[in-house]
Amino acid sequence: MAKVAAKDLKFNHINVKTAFLNPPLQEQIYMQIPDLLRDFEPDLKGVKDTYLKLNKSLYGLKQVPREWFYMVKKFFKSIGLKSVNANPNLFIGNKIYILLFIDNMLITGKR
Repeated sequence: MAKVAAKDLKFNHINVKTAFLNPPLQEQIYMQIPDLLRDFEPDLKGVKDTYLKLNKSLYGLKQVPREWFYMVKKFFKSIGLKSVNANPNLFIGNKIYILLFIDNMLITGKR
């Protein structure tokens, strides 16, 4: 924000609403079958000790913010942006600055 003020730049704010539904999981995570699913699948009604393996992230998993960050960092790197040592959430490229905070981004740069 200091850079934006000092250079009289404009910035945009982006909130990625589906951020935590996108990243693939690196670990194997299993969950109990929800009761509602048991109501719709008669074969599951009497089954105990059965779990579902998650292939994608769900809101509420502790791993998801980290996986989201790694996915975004990998994408930024592929388009030529580099993370700054002093703040790994700040990505700098050719006249562009992107500050990533959880599922929000502040973007500024020169034209």
